[in-house]
Amino acid sequence: MSSEKADPQTPFWRRKAMSEMTRAEWESLCDGCGRCCLNKLIDEDTNATVFTDVSCKLLDCQTCRCSDYTHRQAKVKDCVRLTPRNVRRLKWLPPTCAYRLVAEVKDLACGIRSFPATRKRSTPPASQCGDASRQAKPTCLM
Repeated sequence: MSSEKADPQTPFWRRKAMSEMTRAEWESLCDGCGRCCLNKLIDEDTNATVFTDVSCKLLDCQTCRCSDYTHRQAKVKDCVRLTPRNVRRLKWLPPTCAYRLVAEVKDLACGIRSFPATRKRSTPPASQCGDASRQAKPTCLM
């Protein structure tokens, strides 16, 4: 075991494999960018992902959080639940996404803020920490 993995001061995402994280740790990785909740189109010829500016009906565009996170998959048939198994396969996750960065064994872009997905944030998400590639706010469906 490396000294970093043994050091309790080392952030959990460096000490643990994604599959070893608690649910609270896993959920706290979300930086609230909202891109998971945008409708995406896949080009059949190139397999490229094109993001629209239309969001899921449950996305609260003020907080970039799901308005019914607990029941989202029952209410939205094609809601994608991010898991340690599927984040490696989801090529549309933005390069600043903490789930993607942890899966790629990279450090987090702007640090982590422990915000469960159901709690409102009082500080900007990590995706707003000077990321020049940030997309415009999504259009929320009412």
